[in-house]
Amino acid sequence: MSLQEAIRMLRGELGLTQAELADKLGISFASVNRWENGKNYPSKAVAKSVLETVQSFAISEECKSYLYEILTPSRRKFVSAAGYGFPEVDQELLCQLVDRSANSIFVIDAENLNIIYVNRATEKMALSGSFNADRRKCYQYIKGKEMPCENCPLRNMQENGYTDEILHCKKVDAYYRIRGRKTIWNEKEIYIIYGYNVTDFIKNEQQVLAEG
Repeated sequence: MSLQEAIRMLRGELGLTQAELADKLGISFASVNRWENGKNYPSKAVAKSVLETVQSFAISEECKSYLYEILTPSRRKFVSAAGYGFPEVDQELLCQLVDRSANSIFVIDAENLNIIYVNRATEKMALSGSFNADRRKCYQYIKGKEMPCENCPLRNMQENGYTDEILHCKKVDAYYRIRGRKTIWNEKEIYIIYGYNVTDFIKNEQQVLAEG
């Protein structure tokens, strides 16, 4: 069972909304929302606190067992990179590094253009203004459109080849250079996209052109 399923099971047994569960656990609504949508994982300290708190909840032993299995640090899975001469990487740490990056990172299903993952920087950049990207199309979430982009940069993206686009985020008046490539993840074709804030460069360039 995944963390997403365990959180849904916990809320179902308690009959609580995400906000109500967050209040009972003493954490933010955003944390519960992100756990249940598969966009983040609690730190070891938070996981330990959650496990201690749920012991007093009127829930089944099965639910407690699932939560224990998923949140106990000793049972956390690692990604082995020994073949490359690197130490094993803790998935929790890796997720935190990606999620806290100042650059935007998001993953799109190549088959249906559904958003699979977004980090926090992408949430700030998204023109839709929505916190929840789950089951939304990339053009809906990233660009705030209801129809696919006429000149979709993904169409020309080849495996291991990059595409570039400048996106103006009006809600924060910022410019992002969007670069991405097509690859395979869990036997599924995906687009992984990186966004870099290039606002200073673009505005300086605009100023030079205006003065010239």
